[in-house]
Amino acid sequence: MQPLDDPSLFSSKKSLIQELEAIVSRGAAEADRPWMSRSILCQRFEASHGLELEELVKRRGYAKDLKGLLLSSGQFAIYNSPRPEEFYTALFRIVLPAIPKAKQISPKPRLNPRRRT
Repeated sequence: MQPLDDPSLFSSKKSLIQELEAIVSRGAAEADRPWMSRSILCQRFEASHGLELEELVKRRGYAKDLKGLLLSSGQFAIYNSPRPEEFYTALFRIVLPAIPKAKQISPKPRLNPRRRT
């Protein structure tokens, strides 16, 4: 295991988020489903980098916990499980693909509003 205090390892929140996006994206493609459990995400991150993901998040001060980091990024959807320590995550761009914007209709102003007396 690599030391978590090494300043070169995921020195920015953005680089960590990008790596987590890549892990979740690969997992979605391999499993043919978008959702990945917290425990699988942590296992895959540790297998790739030799670091405990949740400890890294806390030590670097990126968020209170892993769920907080994922939510703060705006890139991940969260699905809670009955067990508070477990949750599922997916990339918003996969579970909520871009929907074309509907034509915006602007309201017409009323020229002579009627008053009731």
